[in-house]
Amino acid sequence: MLLTTDDCYSRIVTLSLWDLYHGASKLERTGWIKRNIPNPETLDQHQIWAALMITQQFKREVEKLQINILATQDTLLIHDLAEPDHRVWDITPHCGISHEAKREIEEKVIREILSDKPYLLKLWLDYEDGRTPEWRFAMEIDKLQAIEKARYYEDLHGIPWLTEEFFTYSVIKKNQIYTDFLVRYAIDLQENKPR
Repeated sequence: MLLTTDDCYSRIVTLSLWDLYHGASKLERTGWIKRNIPNPETLDQHQIWAALMITQQFKREVEKLQINILATQDTLLIHDLAEPDHRVWDITPHCGISHEAKREIEEKVIREILSDKPYLLKLWLDYEDGRTPEWRFAMEIDKLQAIEKARYYEDLHGIPWLTEEFFTYSVIKKNQIYTDFLVRYAIDLQENKPR
């Protein structure tokens, strides 16, 4: 099963996450704020669009993968769920907080908010620990969504080098996107080629 736009909202309700998404709808993403993007995407928009990229851009390719697609989309719907909490917020690599410290704070909060949702807690822990193929694919989509959004903002606001910055960091420097069809899409975004 692949989630569509309406399915994502229904899935949020089914997973009893609606109240948590209310907080996420008010939190603008730090990376875009730091780059002075007017009206940047919010955390809930990021999580939902990342989950939808699987359906909207890559349905045929993803259906050929040997992964649980619904679990991957659920992971993308919850991967940043701790961030609206005042103890966490949207910490980026530019915030001066180590990965280990960020992880410790986020895990404490996520264990609290998902204490009665063991399925989702396991997905989040798998995502953070890199335990499953679903995690690895969700992480790639998360990074690719940032490149896609960078392309959108670069085109919308005429901000030079924004896509190149995200592409270089995720694809070249950190090798966070490595599945062939995702790399090709990232290259197309970086070169400003329509898909």
